[in-house]
Amino acid sequence: MNPQDLKAVVVGAGWAGEGHTKALQHCGVEVVAICARRQEIVDKVASNLGIAIASTNWEETL
Repeated sequence: MNPQDLKAVVVGAGWAGEGHTKALQHCGVEVVAICARRQEIVDKVASNLGIAIASTNWEETL
């Protein structure tokens, strides 16, 4: 399986979540959504990293 065949959801938009997202994207994994507790934070990170879905509800995102 190629990394380009994988899709991921990242839970957490702090320094670790943002770092993991960048690493996944660097490897060719498509990060389709990111979740965090505060909508304004997750919106900013999603916008900066080109992620279409930004949510505060991880259960709905999955």
